Amino acid sequence: MKNVLIISYFAPPLNLPPAIRIGKFAKYLPQFGWNPIILTVKDIDFYQTNLSLFPDFENMKIVRTKCFDYFHIIQTINKFRKKEDTISQIIFKNKENKIIKFIQNMFPIDDKIGWMPFCYSKAKEIIKINKIDVIFTTLGGVYHSAITSYLLAKRFDIPLIIEFRDLWVDYPLDEAIFFNKILNSFFEKKITKFSSKIITLAPGARQFLNAKYNLNDNKIEVITNGFDEEDFKKDIPFLKKEENTLVFTFCGTFFTKLSPLDLFNSLQKSNVQNIKIKIRFIGNFRQNFWELKERFAKQLSQNILIQVIPRMEYKQLVNELHKSDILMLFVQDKNMFHAKIFDYLAAKKTILAFCPKESDTENLIKTGNLGFTIENGDIEQGRRTIEKIIKLFKEKKLDKIHRNDRFINQFTRQNLSEKFAQILDSVTDNAQFNRKNN
Repeated sequence: MKNVLIISYFAPPLNLPPAIRIGKFAKYLPQFGWNPIILTVKDIDFYQTNLSLFPDFENMKIVRTKCFDYFHIIQTINKFRKKEDTISQIIFKNKENKIIKFIQNMFPIDDKIGWMPFCYSKAKEIIKINKIDVIFTTLGGVYHSAITSYLLAKRFDIPLIIEFRDLWVDYPLDEAIFFNKILNSFFEKKITKFSSKIITLAPGARQFLNAKYNLNDNKIEVITNGFDEEDFKKDIPFLKKEENTLVFTFCGTFFTKLSPLDLFNSLQKSNVQNIKIKIRFIGNFRQNFWELKERFAKQLSQNILIQVIPRMEYKQLVNELHKSDILMLFVQDKNMFHAKIFDYLAAKKTILAFCPKESDTENLIKTGNLGFTIENGDIEQGRRTIEKIIKLFKEKKLDKIHRNDRFINQFTRQNLSEKFAQILDSVTDNAQFNRKNN
């Protein structure tokens, strides 16, 4: 069995998209001839962990190192605090604060770069003890791991695969200062050209990087996020959905440039008489969301109830998805998928997405006949779509949308891991061929 060294700041048991993605790869890759070794940080003060997502967590080979960044510093401080909220929870709730943003922007590359020397040192040990066939790192929010992986791959002559979960320099929600933009642009270009393969999570990101760097079409592959069928086994009693109430549900979080404003504006314009509507937001939300929610709660029809539910265990969340009629997405980037869309696919509920026109999200929903899309900012289209949903609900036809199950099944974690294993195989085969001919 061949070994892949996976370098990721976020790893199981954190309940975050990158950690879940890494954990699911680690779960299924051995079925396809690959032994994953995950290199990550020691326990940090973070606000989202969930062991129920990783029942096989103890069987994963995870190597944890020290790290000198503010998450570890505040973990030490928390030990002496007697308050219920951890400091990371406070930072999350106030992340739009300009002072917090200023502090984060003071760090070169990203605000967790304090892990870099520890990561590099431990990775060298792992490579010397184990025969590492490929180094793989995943980028999104944390970018310095690409530099570490590049240095390791170059020193030990090991193929390197870089994954752009989000775009790096061109991430639309990024607000990095000018100095960091220059640094990140330099390293993105160097590492993108050097890597053996690049993986993106959406077709639009692949097209963008191809155009930006004039890469060979075969260099970039798309492996989307997905869902684990085992997580959706009905081993818990599903609560009965409220009768005669149209339930919209969103799971996730919002940022400065991302909010449910289009939904609220569309609801204001819609005819919602003679029907009960419940709008549910499940997750941990920042101050800007709460201000928006309070403002519209006073303006919307009395038939509409807005409910905010705290982040919950994954199995319970699956239950909540099944209690919904409509599962909502809010997307601003044309070249990405919201990670939750794949849980929505598994739940097989109708999806309503507020997203850019001709975006990857719109194309996915239309191709799989998964529900409805509304272009960002188009309140009239929003009104028409919501009224159409209300009409279908009253006629009891909302659940009869013919989803393409064959299309949905391609996004299982097992199938995606098999595709990843095939990429790993091709990279190692090419590396062996090149060594023999040089």
